[in-house]
Amino acid sequence: MPNPYEKPDARELREQSIFALAPLCYRLRKGYMDPDDALVASDIAFAVLHGLEPISQELRYPVIHYRGIECGDGWLELVQDLSVKIERVLNDMVSNGVPVSALPGVTQIKQKFGSLSVHMRGFGGVRMPVTIRQILDEADHQASVTCELCSAPGALRKSGYITVLCDECEDRK
Repeated sequence: MPNPYEKPDARELREQSIFALAPLCYRLRKGYMDPDDALVASDIAFAVLHGLEPISQELRYPVIHYRGIECGDGWLELVQDLSVKIERVLNDMVSNGVPVSALPGVTQIKQKFGSLSVHMRGFGGVRMPVTIRQILDEADHQASVTCELCSAPGALRKSGYITVLCDECEDRK
């Protein structure tokens, strides 16, 4: 999370405005367990063998609230658009009686191998609506032809990092 004593930069302000447009999508949910932090049996056995306190996973907020949106500025418009669309679906779910605590929510947004990777997690046993999956697929497709740095038309580049860049941004690299 950003330091509350520092003045936020333009990027942080942009992210905060995206989060504010979709409060259900980006709501804080204490108690999220990161599946990448799964406990390894050998670590538990080591702790027991040496008389250490039992190891337990840490309950935390979703990663997005620590790291923010992890992609270039050129994709922030796509992220804002998908956030608004998902928020509409979530509002419809609430109107149809789904409790807010059970709604799926975004846990991480990042660029991965030239794709816009949006991680969502369902809570309370509610299935992820097909419309949300379609919104995510559409945004990923749009990102695959949009420069991650400047939002101009781009193509997948494999020089060093795999990313989507326009010719001008590729030349500046």
